[in-house]
Amino acid sequence: VWISMVPQNPKLPDEISIEDFVMLGRNPHLGLLQWESKEDFNIARKSMSLTEIDYLSRRKLGEISGGERQRAMLALAITQQSPIMLLDEPTSNLDIYHQIKVMELIKKIHALKSGFGVTILAIHDLNIAAQFSDRILLFSNGSIAADGLPREVLTKNNIDSIYGSEVTIITHPEHGTPVILS
Repeated sequence: VWISMVPQNPKLPDEISIEDFVMLGRNPHLGLLQWESKEDFNIARKSMSLTEIDYLSRRKLGEISGGERQRAMLALAITQQSPIMLLDEPTSNLDIYHQIKVMELIKKIHALKSGFGVTILAIHDLNIAAQFSDRILLFSNGSIAADGLPREVLTKNNIDSIYGSEVTIITHPEHGTPVILS
């Protein structure tokens, strides 16, 4: 079983093209001395299209923004097609448009894996977590302090006690998920 990992602040090689970088996600599927197939390239191109970086395919990693690099990392993870995806702050360095697009994409990919895949995110934006997560775990001092559905976990009592800050919780008018206000 392969695990795809998208770290928060990866050290990436500046001189590699986006397309070549994303193609690295196919390496686990290749045999010894085997070259990538047309299907491998199609999978990578689709991943770049899904993450909206296909227009950057010939550019070098060192020439693009932090948000574009983050989306390149996500494209590589998607290209790997592993049943388990670990994502550390996948929306860091992204503007609000791309935060929502990335989270919608992660949710869509997770849905496509229904029954055989797991997607785990470490994310500090509790409002984004509430809107896009099926299950939330809150940690305090290295231990699980709360676990369950967003509406069960993201309560005023939990947020106030775990984070030591007073908040107001309202319900999102469209999604029915909790929204945390300071």
